[in-house]
Amino acid sequence: MRQRFFNPFTDTGFKIVFGKEKDKIILISFLNALLEGRPFYESITDVHYSDKELPRDRDCERTAINDIHCVTQSGRHIILEMQLEGHDNFEDRMICYSCRAVTEQMRRGQWDFHIESVYSICFTNFILLGAERRLVLDRAYCDLETREAVSDRQRYLYIQLPVFEAVSSEECATELERWIYSLKHMPEMREIPFAARDEAFRRLQQIGEIESLSPEERRQYDMDQKQLSILYSIETSRLREGIKIGEERGRKIGEQQQLRSTVIKLRAKGIADEMIASLLDMPLEKILNIR
Repeated sequence: MRQRFFNPFTDTGFKIVFGKEKDKIILISFLNALLEGRPFYESITDVHYSDKELPRDRDCERTAINDIHCVTQSGRHIILEMQLEGHDNFEDRMICYSCRAVTEQMRRGQWDFHIESVYSICFTNFILLGAERRLVLDRAYCDLETREAVSDRQRYLYIQLPVFEAVSSEECATELERWIYSLKHMPEMREIPFAARDEAFRRLQQIGEIESLSPEERRQYDMDQKQLSILYSIETSRLREGIKIGEERGRKIGEQQQLRSTVIKLRAKGIADEMIASLLDMPLEKILNIR
């Protein structure tokens, strides 16, 4: 059966879903679902896109939407940085992005040092090293003794996609779960299951169709897909080399290290565990146990 919807966890798909002013209803709905009930929450009523062209590390910052200005119900402003890619030291890199968004607010001359909060949101296709198996890791400036959040001036929210295991829309109990389910399973769907009840999901269904892409977007999306194939080729070659090295220096250690690295990188590109197991000709259970 012909695929109807694109993969939103590619560079092109991610920016179409979350990075367009005319479709901001999707981002607003998703952000409120993510933040509602959490510390410092105020309903987000509007977003404005700046995404200034800054020097960027293309390989590590490819799937990113930067400098989104959110407006809350009380008129408060929050600067949003959204990322998808996972890579070595990526938490340190997220801090660098956040610090850049903070320092860009500095003013010459008289200034009271007031800054808008910077929220960095990252989808990860792996479990953070040493982290709990929670769908959302929410980290901010806190008091280490009381463990209470003090400020959200720099805030980091990591959405750990492998933790989300719902396989049907009926299993989704919250709005956030409905969003994660829809995004994670979009390439397999014929209909977005929540489109009938919600305008934001209806808009996702409209813009998410491969046939609705402009010629340039389709070209970029096809390039994304090609990149996934290239990545697979590179990583499987590295895996084979790692296995060879492992045989020479302790086969099991080398093989497991290279296998884990390959699986994590393929997940970070939006490739499902079932597909990884098929591509690497390995049991799905073995792939699922890699974190």
